[in-house]
Amino acid sequence: MIEDIRQTTGHGIRQICASLQVPRSSFYHAASPTPTQSEDCRSGDLIEAIFRCHRRRYGYRRIGEELSDAGEVCAPDRIRRIMRQRGLRAIQLKTYVPKTNDGRADKPSANLLLGQPLPASPCRPAPAGQARPGLGRGHHLHPHLRGLALSGRGHRPLLA
Repeated sequence: MIEDIRQTTGHGIRQICASLQVPRSSFYHAASPTPTQSEDCRSGDLIEAIFRCHRRRYGYRRIGEELSDAGEVCAPDRIRRIMRQRGLRAIQLKTYVPKTNDGRADKPSANLLLGQPLPASPCRPAPAGQARPGLGRGHHLHPHLRGLALSGRGHRPLLA
């Protein structure tokens, strides 16, 4: 503000500070950046370069890891603050939502094996004209001592 007044009126800093009743030392102190502000500017440029390099996918945690790999020391809160000041916001990828059912837990899928006769022997196809629903992925039902079991590891009985 004092600098703007000086440029528009042409008066000196001493005269402007005296009329505003502000010490000149405060003006000169505020006019030069503090070491923290200078470091924030330098760190901000590094943070922004990493952010742009990774196409806005990195948040403050990943950027912090990149900075520490480069030998730069910067606290997570400082990274977050600088990102907020510069308007850097990472893109949040959409979470995966499976769309394999209609989402109705009150109406589960029907049991296709209910009411079907037990197979005569393991892994033998059904007689012609008699379709038997399979479980897919190479799993087959076969008789077990205590009911039906899936082929594969363990041969644990499904139905007893």
